[in-house]
Amino acid sequence: MHMPNFLEHVESFAKSVILFLFKPIRGVMWWHVACEALNARKCLEIRYDGYSRIVEVHAVGTSTAGNPVMRAWQVYSTKPGFKPEFRLFRLDKTWAYAIS
Repeated sequence: MHMPNFLEHVESFAKSVILFLFKPIRGVMWWHVACEALNARKCLEIRYDGYSRIVEVHAVGTSTAGNPVMRAWQVYSTKPGFKPEFRLFRLDKTWAYAIS
């Protein structure tokens, strides 16, 4: 009978954590995309709350509620009554992104 040693347990646990943390979520914008746009000083084209938007990312982080967010200047939106303004966008609710 094989008795796993401590290192085998650690390796198995580490693989489980990595798979959980980096499990692909279809359509959800990843932190690295917002950070890439921020570092490159490029706009992001996103879908948010059912509308197309173009934003300039100014900060990426976590909200007080623990949600991944980006602070961005909204340049354009298809939402009726759009006005340019700073907004906080939850990254887990942001879809169909492209860096432009």
